[in-house]
Amino acid sequence: MIIASILIAIVFTEIIGGWGALLKTGKYDSSGYLYYGWSSSILIVSVSYWNGFWPYANANFDQIQKIWALLIPTIFLILSAMSIKPTPSDAESTGLADHFNSVRKRVCLTLAIAVPLAVLADWIVLEVISFQFVPVMVGLTAVFLWCAYTTNRVAHTLAFISTYMFFVVLPIILGIEYFSGNGDQ
Repeated sequence: MIIASILIAIVFTEIIGGWGALLKTGKYDSSGYLYYGWSSSILIVSVSYWNGFWPYANANFDQIQKIWALLIPTIFLILSAMSIKPTPSDAESTGLADHFNSVRKRVCLTLAIAVPLAVLADWIVLEVISFQFVPVMVGLTAVFLWCAYTTNRVAHTLAFISTYMFFVVLPIILGIEYFSGNGDQ
């Protein structure tokens, strides 16, 4: 779990490093909202994946495939973060919208691979499959695949807003219900 946590930190470094490099240019490219939306979506998915490590705390990592099952989805999250990270020259010369369009397929395909592998990791490491997450995994994978092959800005906007809703808003609502005593009914 420690190695995977370190790898998640690399995702954060790549995304936040990209934002910092853009801040240093002193220019704000409002046409690059897809870049900002998707880069923050990668962070949100990474935090959710890291939060999902807790059931692994008592898991027995006695077989190498269990370690790889935990690391491989994390590696795909890193690849997604590295793919979306612009250089300052990208932001200045082509703009963030063009930059995102040039990396869109790599970003979305690596996310589409990471999500089912994360669910598969539960099955391999915990030797139990969480069927409650299978529809979510299928839905997210389909959305990420769709976004890999479309340049429709509305579709991308809806996709990253859906990611926020599922990984941020829904857990907050469920957490509030759980802690208010309504979650046990």
